[in-house]
Amino acid sequence: MPDVDIVHGKVTRKFQRANEKLCKGDLRPEDLSDLVAKGLRNTLKDEGRVPCELIFKTLTCAFSSVGKPLDVVAACRLMVHFASTSGARSRYLAIAVDAFRAGLMQAENLYHLGVVRESVANEYVRRLLDADFLHRMPLADHHLDASSDDIERRLQALLVHFEPELDRYVKHITRRETTAGVRKKPRKRGPKPDFRNIDISDSDVENTGGS
Repeated sequence: MPDVDIVHGKVTRKFQRANEKLCKGDLRPEDLSDLVAKGLRNTLKDEGRVPCELIFKTLTCAFSSVGKPLDVVAACRLMVHFASTSGARSRYLAIAVDAFRAGLMQAENLYHLGVVRESVANEYVRRLLDADFLHRMPLADHHLDASSDDIERRLQALLVHFEPELDRYVKHITRRETTAGVRKKPRKRGPKPDFRNIDISDSDVENTGGS
């Protein structure tokens, strides 16, 4: 399968809200990051689930010999075979195949299944974000006539906040071998109130008790 082409002009449906707000510029980078995370999370759980599971199925089959490094060429051929017999949408299968190949090439230790799994998962999540959002943003004529410079500035600001969320998705996928169950980050809870040092001796509450 060929590499997925960069298609400028229109982001996919799940990222349209994020793109509109990016152009409008009325949200903080943290809030824009949440919208992008939602788009990626939903894409992973819907279109991205079957290709992701094929990646881990392939890795499990490819690591059949203990004590030997993964045969990259044979593993890539096996991934293409599984992809060609899958009923998933071909576009997302192509992303998975490209991510699989790139992840194997970048893995630091081909003897260690865990290292390879995380490397491939990382490539898959990032390439899916590129293919459905970052590489599909128009080069010009943005929504609400936003300037390309403003778009780039806002985009870089939100990606700073988005990176930890992306890493969290990668760890979830690596651990569970599926995109099912990927959830938004938990809300931060403020500290519980501490009443131990409150002085109530000067309280204005009237004491109605007996003497």
